[in-house]
Amino acid sequence: MKNLKQKLKFRITILLIFINFTAFSQSNIDSLTTLLNISISKKSADTTIASLYVKLYKATFNTQPMDAVQHAANALQIYTQINDSNGIALTQRYIGDNYYQRGVYNFAMDSYNKSYEIFFKINNKEQTAYSQIKIGQTYMSQKLDSFSLETFNKALKIFIEIKSQKGISFVYDNIAKVKMLDYNFPECYQYLDSSLNIRKKLGDKKLIALSYENFGNACIYEEDYEKAGEYLKKALENYMLEKNQIKIADTYFGLGEIYFFEEKADSAIENYNKALLIFTKKRHLDNIAEIQIRLGEIALSNKEYKEAMKFAVEAKNTSILNDFKEIRLDAYKLLVDIFEAKNNIKQALNYLHSYELLRDTIIADLQNRQSAELQVNLATQKKEQEIQILQKNEQIQKAIIEKKAAEQKLFIIGLLTLAIILVVFIILGFYLIKTNKRVKKANKLLVEKNEEINQQKEEIQIQKNNIEEKNQKITSSLTYAGRMQRAMLPKITEIRKKLPESFVMLSPKEAVSGDFFWHAVTKDNLGNEKIIITAVDCTGHGVPGAFMSMLADAYLNQIVYQEKIFSPDEILHKLHDGIYHALQQDKSLNTDGMDISLCVIDIKNKIMEYAGAKNPLFYIQNNEQFLIKGDTISIGGFVKKERVYVKQTVDISKTTHFYIYSDGFQDQFGGNDNKKYMAKRFRDFLFEIHNLPMNEQAVMLATELDDWKDKKEQMDDIIVIGVKL
Repeated sequence: MKNLKQKLKFRITILLIFINFTAFSQSNIDSLTTLLNISISKKSADTTIASLYVKLYKATFNTQPMDAVQHAANALQIYTQINDSNGIALTQRYIGDNYYQRGVYNFAMDSYNKSYEIFFKINNKEQTAYSQIKIGQTYMSQKLDSFSLETFNKALKIFIEIKSQKGISFVYDNIAKVKMLDYNFPECYQYLDSSLNIRKKLGDKKLIALSYENFGNACIYEEDYEKAGEYLKKALENYMLEKNQIKIADTYFGLGEIYFFEEKADSAIENYNKALLIFTKKRHLDNIAEIQIRLGEIALSNKEYKEAMKFAVEAKNTSILNDFKEIRLDAYKLLVDIFEAKNNIKQALNYLHSYELLRDTIIADLQNRQSAELQVNLATQKKEQEIQILQKNEQIQKAIIEKKAAEQKLFIIGLLTLAIILVVFIILGFYLIKTNKRVKKANKLLVEKNEEINQQKEEIQIQKNNIEEKNQKITSSLTYAGRMQRAMLPKITEIRKKLPESFVMLSPKEAVSGDFFWHAVTKDNLGNEKIIITAVDCTGHGVPGAFMSMLADAYLNQIVYQEKIFSPDEILHKLHDGIYHALQQDKSLNTDGMDISLCVIDIKNKIMEYAGAKNPLFYIQNNEQFLIKGDTISIGGFVKKERVYVKQTVDISKTTHFYIYSDGFQDQFGGNDNKKYMAKRFRDFLFEIHNLPMNEQAVMLATELDDWKDKKEQMDDIIVIGVKL
């Protein structure tokens, strides 16, 4: 099961990046090759031959990647000779895709940059932005998140400028993937939601299906398999409308994998068989063999040894006939498990021996492929250099003529220069003889000093290595702690069950956060439903803030669910008492605490109650702004002062947009003058965007924050919650 989880996560790390070219049969590839040879023999137009090379590249992209890059290189050479800038730029991007698929990221980045520079030079803004997306994806695959987000935002600005909604949706998909890989699922889902809304407005069913598939993959990464299944089913519905048989089969296969992981054998078998039917018609032999192995594993777990043996042998035979080495390796492993379960140790050992031999062969093949790829890469670079040489021939000839004209002048100047140099050398000779002894003495001292410095360097390097090792351990611990903290927080999907038009923007300064949000749904003594939502800013950030957030979360659960207290002012009072006594602040003089905005919503009676400790409530009704400031006393602290928090009531019988937040956003330094963003500017920006859908507001806030701070360090944890009632 652990291996399956890893395979599922690996699978989705590429699904949000590439929409692969349509699969071609070998007969299609042969037909294209024949047509290309005829066109070359008839000396057809260069554009026709280049176009056929591009078609062959797309046809062989998935199945024969080494041939594909050669086809692209041939097309590039032709486009360069006829000076077709658009063709050169597109082909460079195709070559980048090939390198990217094979994990050769440095060559991929080089090709994508060349594509970007050409499109930028010819002012093709749309394709410039798409090349930037490719560059951002390459940064992301190398875990350079800050560079990838910066590049995606540049592409986003271009798409907004040219009003390309489709392009904007692709940028949102990629930013969502960055957030997903960082386990920031609230922001990941908000970006995916924004992308889906755009595609619904466009009415593009193929892209709508892709959005649902992306949602499903993100849920798999979060290990929320129930939600993942729901989204993949929605994707399946749209792929069926489009009659995209391969994507339908892929989705059935994905659903089968989820059910297999959840140990729902009947549902897994049903979906595997549906995928198997389509893959059989399309003769996707590798997918057929993979499904046979899965069905064999299920049969083995049910002790249906005869059925398991049938599937394992079929998968083995298919993989041998078609040289699917990795699949054959899985088939051998399944046969080992079957014979071991039947207590046939001799046969189990035979297949184990086959397994080990094939495993060693695969490793050797991988090494050979890497060597072959290096040769192709070198050949491709050589072709590009030859093309550049051809382009410079005229310039070289011109330079030769100019050189001959200048040689006579240079000869005269050279003679004069030589005479001057000889005089200088004579003077220097006398000086060097005189100073030679002093130099030798100084060199001896330098050697001794260098030995001492090298010894100190070695000691410093040892200390540096120790520090780096400790830092790595600390960073790993903090990352793990961050995941634990995020697991503690309520999911945005749970909040949206009761508050469908809402968003949560949570941007920690470090791996763990002192800002967090808390949410509860309960009923009072009269049976009225109460929806409680709060934004909390704990003292400091990082580990101290995260500790306080866990303490506050525990007390809020106790106060609301166990003590049945629903009035916001009483909740804050109780929370202060809990923190004060838990940290023994009367004895320790500890000043840690938190600022908080807390809202209790009564949908039935159309009222919202608010109480705050320093943090405010900002809301908008009838296009008019209202601000209710929190009380000036924080939660926690040793000051012996009676804590009284005032409850405020807001009528929500009319459409209401409200926002609760920490001071992190408004205190962020940035802009041209490196000043704080400030509270009024923040409220004005919220008012400016409040009529947008809530998920788009979250995206606009994140973009505004990135633009404001630019490359400056984030000052504090940031949380902003927005709700439309």
